[in-house]
Amino acid sequence: MLMQASLAAQNVHALGPLFAAGGDLARLAGFVRQSLETQQDLRQTMEERARLGRDLHDGVIQTIYSAGLGLARVRNHLAVDPAKADLLVLEVRATLDHAVKELRRQIDQLEPDASSQERLQISLQNLKVIAHLDGNITVDIQVEPQAE
Repeated sequence: MLMQASLAAQNVHALGPLFAAGGDLARLAGFVRQSLETQQDLRQTMEERARLGRDLHDGVIQTIYSAGLGLARVRNHLAVDPAKADLLVLEVRATLDHAVKELRRQIDQLEPDASSQERLQISLQNLKVIAHLDGNITVDIQVEPQAE
C-alpha cells in the first residue's frame, strides 16, 4: 500500500527494492519508472498546449480582432476622406503582418524536439517487452521518421 501511494505521487525512489531484487522485478521497475516519466512528459505537454491556447487567445486572436476594428474605421473614412482610409489600410496591414509573425512563432514552438521522439520510441519498445513477458502477445513496432 505504501508503494502504491508513493508511485501515485510519482516517487520513483519507492521502486528501489524492486531494482535491488534484480531480474524480472528490476526490469519491471524500470518499465514503471519510464511509464511515470512518460506520464510526466504528457502532463507537461498538456500544460504547454493549454499555455499556447491562452497565448493564441491573448495575442493573435486579439490582434486579428483589432484588425477587424481597423477595417471598420477604413470603411467609415472611404467616402469622406480616402487619404485617411488609405493610411488606415496600411495600419491594418501592419497589424495583420504582426499577427502572422506571432502565429508563426507559436507554430514553431509546437515542433517536437528529437528527445521527445526518442522517448516515444523507448516507451513503445518497453511496451513491446512487457507484452512479450506475458508470452501470448507478439508486437512489431515500426516508427517512421517525421517528414520534413
